[in-house]
Amino acid sequence: FIVLWWIIDIYFVLNDEYISSKFAIVEDKTRSQSVAILFAVFGGIFGLDRFYLGYRTLGILKLFTLGGFGISFILDVILIYLNVLKDASGKEMELE
Repeated sequence: FIVLWWIIDIYFVLNDEYISSKFAIVEDKTRSQSVAILFAVFGGIFGLDRFYLGYRTLGILKLFTLGGFGISFILDVILIYLNVLKDASGKEMELE
């Protein structure tokens, strides 16, 4: 059953219908650095940090490679801690 949802989701993403859909989630808020670092440390191996920042494709890639074989996991923790990584819309994270 879950595989069916993955197939549907991949279809919409590849056909670019997901973004133009009326059900697309559009957020204009600024992301928090402290929340992002928590996601990176405790869920980075599953790509939760990338999903939080809006990088859906990279989140899926990290999920299936278990944090980019550990390399992307460590790199993302460092980049988020230094506040170098921006969200998908190009905004910097809020410092809290």
